[in-house]
Amino acid sequence: MKSKIQFLLSMIIFGTIGVFVRYIDLSSSEIALLRGLMGYLP
Repeated sequence: MKSKIQFLLSMIIFGTIGVFVRYIDLSSSEIALLRGLMGYLP
């Protein structure tokens, strides 16, 4: 059951990325770098 909740949360997070990126005043490469750094953090 825990894995299903984690899967649903990840789908919700990745589904809303487009909404947030539209309102961030950064280039796409900078956004990708920041997303990678956030994913690297424990």
